[in-house]
Amino acid sequence: MKNLGNGKTTEVKHNAIATKACKSAIKGNDELQINEMVKLIEDLRYIDDPFHCPHGRPIIIKFTSTDIDKKFKRIV
Repeated sequence: MKNLGNGKTTEVKHNAIATKACKSAIKGNDELQINEMVKLIEDLRYIDDPFHCPHGRPIIIKFTSTDIDKKFKRIV
């Protein structure tokens, strides 16, 4: 409460909401049904930044076919 009135209230609220969003988000080892995957992709179309979580960490990464070939030792 000591941040009230000093201009940081919005930042404090944003951080609290971002933390709650990340804690309730789908995690890396969570299994999803096809319909859940489709809904997730559809929902990403309607947010301002679909590439990062509210804390700024990436949630989507790009792999080129060369990257994948390297991982499977097709390219040395």
